[in-house]
Amino acid sequence: MRSASRRLVLGFFPPGTGHPESVLRGFSPADRRIKSRYGPLLLPEERLAGARVARENVQEAARRLRDAGSPSVFVLYEAEPPQPAGELRGDARQQLLTRLDRGERNFHDACAGLEDALRLHHTLAAAAEWLLDNSYLVVTNAAEIRRNLPKHHSAAEARLYDIARALVERTDGAITPENLAECLREDHEPSGLTMADLWLFPLVLRVALIERLSDIARETGWSQQLHETASLWADRLAAAARAGTVDAMLTHLDAEPAAPFPHFGIELLEQLQDEESALAPAQRWMERRFGGSLAPLVQQEHTHEAARRVSTVNAFGSLRILGRLEFAEIFEQVSRVEADLRKDPGGIYPRSDFDTRDQCRHVVEQIARHSPSSEPEVARAAVRLAWRSGGHVAQFLLSSSIAELEKETATRVPVRTKLVRAVRRHATLLYFSLIFALTACFAVVVIALAHEAGARNIAALAIYGILALFPLSELAMQIVNALVISMLPPAKLPKMSFRDGIPEDQATLVVVPMMLTNPDAVRHELEKLEIRLLANPESNLWFGLLADFTDCAHASDPADEALLEAVRQGIVDLNRRYPGERFVLFHRQRVW
Repeated sequence: MRSASRRLVLGFFPPGTGHPESVLRGFSPADRRIKSRYGPLLLPEERLAGARVARENVQEAARRLRDAGSPSVFVLYEAEPPQPAGELRGDARQQLLTRLDRGERNFHDACAGLEDALRLHHTLAAAAEWLLDNSYLVVTNAAEIRRNLPKHHSAAEARLYDIARALVERTDGAITPENLAECLREDHEPSGLTMADLWLFPLVLRVALIERLSDIARETGWSQQLHETASLWADRLAAAARAGTVDAMLTHLDAEPAAPFPHFGIELLEQLQDEESALAPAQRWMERRFGGSLAPLVQQEHTHEAARRVSTVNAFGSLRILGRLEFAEIFEQVSRVEADLRKDPGGIYPRSDFDTRDQCRHVVEQIARHSPSSEPEVARAAVRLAWRSGGHVAQFLLSSSIAELEKETATRVPVRTKLVRAVRRHATLLYFSLIFALTACFAVVVIALAHEAGARNIAALAIYGILALFPLSELAMQIVNALVISMLPPAKLPKMSFRDGIPEDQATLVVVPMMLTNPDAVRHELEKLEIRLLANPESNLWFGLLADFTDCAHASDPADEALLEAVRQGIVDLNRRYPGERFVLFHRQRVW
């Protein structure tokens, strides 16, 4: 439902109020169709003033009507009830963006109507208040989706959207890390989702949540319109009951476009609670219209309204959760490739840090892209090679042994990759060769310029060339360095992860060198060693000082023994304060 850009403002003036038609002068007057629709609702001697006005002028029009007397003022949208969305065209990525654009547009259009009602001090449903208070979440999430959505679409995007939509429907929009992981665990393998598809899923899930919020906003906006229309009819029925013409007014009510909707009837009855003379006829009209007792219908509508509020709260809460979700943990729980690589016989892969594991997975992804094997098949091939060689899987993914894995999986290695590997294998030779070649070329240019300037003597030209070699070699080195940096980005070094503490078989000793210069320097170094322990309290981590005497003309100096004893006693004191013998001292005697 797209909210109309213009609103219909109506004022029903009681008898004796003059000529209210002039009150709305300057606005678009009510056309013949509107007069024919709402004119029959006038009671004897009542007058009707109406105009179609832009959204921003609604309050001004309503103020003018109220200042002209004591009319009953109503603002109607005259929009159609929400309709199912049409079919989408284009590739999968374009369809996803179209869903996002359409959902965001419909959401804001529906919220615009709710804002108008709020400015006019009309009663809003609980869901409407949530929509208005949290609408910024739709804006920020839509912007993040557009910014992070990959430029090249995935063949599985349509399937990802179906999975996301099903998850939102199944959980009523209440997404948690647990049900998200369970959903991907169930749908990952049978759907053939790649690792890139898994990383894309949180964005697609946000699109599905925005679409759900759009649907809720459209329903809420339509309900608000029914509420406004019910207010008009409640006023007309109450006035007709006082004039004794309620039956005639109910005849006009049958032609009201909102009459078939139960929500309209229930709103009408609720607003007539204080008008007993109009309530009973309206209730009979409702029972005749909907065929029977109204109690189940009222219960159903209240339940639906409560459910809509819960769905709204869930969807906004899920957008917040997805905004701060550490999806990497969920990815590693559900990824088939991750599960296979963790079977590393060397036990290195599961104990490496996330960046190293991610590097390994990217290599698996690249090999699968250029081979007939799927990503899990490539991962299992790496594990098989590790078993055969007695090594570990990272050896066949992050080192030169990757060639064995590519041979095992019949990979067609791209030419660019082959070129980069060749450059890295002969990096030193190529580096200095390029510098030498560039320097030689520049030197030839310098000699040629000198020759053109009139220097014809061979010895002089040779001297010019030799003198130019020093600055030219520096220039050539800068050029080669810039080329290397731009064409060969640095690779991350594989690392182990000790987030959960250092295991016994990876016990580490941190040794800090120092010079025994004076007692203050010794005390300062001991304090820094203690700070290192306090900042790194892991049980399998030791700290040591590597102490050297300063230079001296002799093998020993009278002050040496006192300084050595001070540092030795300092280590003893540290070990006394911190049990476990965590501190050690290494000392080298002075030699010639």
